[in-house]
Amino acid sequence: FFSQIWFFKNSFTVFSLKSFSNYGWGGSTLYLGDYVKANNLPWHYPFVWIVVSTPIIYSLLFLVGSYKIFSIFFTNLDSLWKNLYEKMDLFILEIS
Repeated sequence: FFSQIWFFKNSFTVFSLKSFSNYGWGGSTLYLGDYVKANNLPWHYPFVWIVVSTPIIYSLLFLVGSYKIFSIFFTNLDSLWKNLYEKMDLFILEIS
């Protein structure tokens, strides 16, 4: 279909996004019971869209995991890392 994608993934992606951005969509979408123009969507549209389109179990697991990480992070910072190597991994992740 598009065999050049296999060899030039990054440049073809950038090219595609640039060329597709030249074409607007003037339609409207059904959002919370009202039709809203595509160029006039509210700021919270992406968040509502993610919550509606994500399965409930994934959303619950994300919230539980986020709560667990933040509670450990703010209560006992030393328990995030078991040894010096894990701290070094975090440092390398931060600088890369």
